[in-house]
Amino acid sequence: MSREPIKKGDLVCLNPEKYDFSKSWGTGIVLKTERKEEDWEITTVFWTSDAQEDSHHPEDLKVVQ
Repeated sequence: MSREPIKKGDLVCLNPEKYDFSKSWGTGIVLKTERKEEDWEITTVFWTSDAQEDSHHPEDLKVVQ
C-alpha cells in the first residue's frame, strides 16, 4: 500500500493501527524527516498536547486530514 511521504509542516497523529489510544498524544507537527541509512528514516514531531519533541518511524504516524 503506497502513501504520500510525510513532510515538514504536516499535522500528524500516532497511527491507530499500531498504537493503543488509552494514552493519546494528540496532534503533532512534523519538524523534519531524516534519512539515517538507505532504508531507515526518522521523523521528528512536536506534540502540541504536551509541548515536547519526539522521534518516530514514518510508519508510526498518520497524516491528519
